[in-house]
Amino acid sequence: MSVLIYNNSEELFDDLSEYILNIATQSIVEKGIFNFVLTGGNSPKKLYEILATTYKDKIDWSKVYFFFGDERNVTPNHESYNGLMAKRS
Repeated sequence: MSVLIYNNSEELFDDLSEYILNIATQSIVEKGIFNFVLTGGNSPKKLYEILATTYKDKIDWSKVYFFFGDERNVTPNHESYNGLMAKRS
């Protein structure tokens, strides 16, 4: 295992987006699908925004299945609902 150190969050999210592109592409080629577990909170929001814009046409999203790893027990329109944050991103 290696530890990667970034100068700022922009570098981190750029590198992480490329990593997700690579593993998603590989998984789709090998298995026909890519399972993507989303987390909540504010930390991944920027990543989701980058994937929804810069990577919109780089990943075959029709073959990506999304799951929430830590959804809160609130209604779908509640501000704390992680699905709402992901949808807005």
